[in-house]
Amino acid sequence: MSEAVDPALMRPAMGRFATGVTVITNAAGADVHAMTANAFMSVSLDPPLVLISLGNRAKMAARLAESDHYGVSILANSQESVARRFAGSRHPMAPPQFEWLDGVPVVAGSLVQLTTTIVDRHVVGDHTLFVGRVTQLRARDGEPLLFHTGAFKLLQVAVTESLWEA
Repeated sequence: MSEAVDPALMRPAMGRFATGVTVITNAAGADVHAMTANAFMSVSLDPPLVLISLGNRAKMAARLAESDHYGVSILANSQESVARRFAGSRHPMAPPQFEWLDGVPVVAGSLVQLTTTIVDRHVVGDHTLFVGRVTQLRARDGEPLLFHTGAFKLLQVAVTESLWEA
């Protein structure tokens, strides 16, 4: 039997995996709730599915347990203050602007704005995975905000050509 992995070592080790930064949104009427998250991924292209992983003690997890939708905004490198605001920063900053897409708030100016209908939930350890079918999608060009080793980072110029361009 292998030794247990110390949770205090798990967080910084996983922090070495660079991710994009998203803001997850949900609304009940005019009551908008948002949180910064980097545990986001595309699951399927057909049907279009995405997944977010939220700690079970997060307010957003409780909201989504009672909801059928959420929004995801993939932040641009100019939106670090938005990320900090919804990550719980106590520094005063201007309130972010939201746009409404398919009845769901999304962060104005973000690189990608998408809305989902929740199709599945899985409680796994101390998190819940919320699988959403993408119902609306907007995307624009720009540089993403990244998160690595506990800090926000900017994308460096690529050395190689894109794998996706012909």
